[in-house]
Amino acid sequence: MHHQVREIQGPASGRPDGGAQPRARRPGVDRGFLLLVLGAVVLILLGLISIPLLGRRTPALAPVNTAEGTVQRFYQAAYQGDYQAAYRFLSSDTQRQLTVSGLQQQIGDELKNSQMVVSKTTVHEPTATVEVKLTYVQPGGLFSSDQYTNNREILLQREGSDWKIISGPFYLEPKR
Repeated sequence: MHHQVREIQGPASGRPDGGAQPRARRPGVDRGFLLLVLGAVVLILLGLISIPLLGRRTPALAPVNTAEGTVQRFYQAAYQGDYQAAYRFLSSDTQRQLTVSGLQQQIGDELKNSQMVVSKTTVHEPTATVEVKLTYVQPGGLFSSDQYTNNREILLQREGSDWKIISGPFYLEPKR
């Protein structure tokens, strides 16, 4: 009986991997590490972009018939660039001394890159004082910004059942 012996070989070269040469590793950065760094940079940029957006959230407003609610709505209108609406929150006496364009000129630049928060409200009928904190953010480099705070007292008086602003966020010439 004759046995045939067959030799089993891998493809052409006789190597089980088909003769492919091992890939030479290029010197440099590992692809996984590069993707990790790129992902981190994207997350940092998204965080930096979201800071101003989160800072401009509209807080819950106090009722419109309160001194605090009047001040909040005044600033909300001014931040939106609606100075005509903001002007309606001024007392009639203040409106006689200050025009809508005068109001815009005085507070328009001040409101850029800022956020207003009511700190305290004191009511002594028929007047009230609302203390506000304006926080300004001046963008700096990629990882820094300058921030400072300015406190203001907004004075209001009753006109009928409404609170109206008589002074605080703007300058009026002294009466003669």
